[in-house]
Amino acid sequence: MLGMRMRLPLVLTAGLLVVSVASASRIGAIQTATFKKAELGHRFLLQVSYEQKTGPQDFRTSRSRIVTFRRDHSVLEMLDVSDTRAVPKHPFATIPIRDEDRDTLYLDLNEGFDRVHSEEDRTGEDYYGRIDKHDETTFLLFERKAVSVSYHNAMLVFDQEARTDGRQRVAVHYYLSPYNPSPDFRPFEMKNLRRFGFYET
Repeated sequence: MLGMRMRLPLVLTAGLLVVSVASASRIGAIQTATFKKAELGHRFLLQVSYEQKTGPQDFRTSRSRIVTFRRDHSVLEMLDVSDTRAVPKHPFATIPIRDEDRDTLYLDLNEGFDRVHSEEDRTGEDYYGRIDKHDETTFLLFERKAVSVSYHNAMLVFDQEARTDGRQRVAVHYYLSPYNPSPDFRPFEMKNLRRFGFYET
């Protein structure tokens, strides 16, 4: 957990993301998570959920994305590569690199994740017909605070608290795991209700 001043390296071994706890580390007054340089260019699944803190809990999810990481001098850019036909126009997140050694980058996740995308995953409905229109609407996060970093098998979980521009409290949860699609999967278009499937997001 960041509050416990723990260092959490991300290591990709045999296609799996392994997050292990190492010695305590702190760069100045900023908590850092660590990322192995060997993982630059690999693909990960990013899932985001958030809770509005006004009145009854308002729990929502953002659209799941396939992302990869690219270094640009003193920052690590997270790029959305969900659409393999398109080149990313801009980084999904720009994460400051606070320090580094030969194999590892020390990252400020709290500074890097400064907005939430409003579009949710679709769960069976087809609102847009056969045209995929992604909504890029976002809301900014102010007074951001890192709450915790944990891991569950191959999944990294980062929790953050902030306020919106309307001063509403919000808790945001980020889930990052290796993207390992089944090589046997073949997409198909459902044309009737004789076959119906479910998928996990």
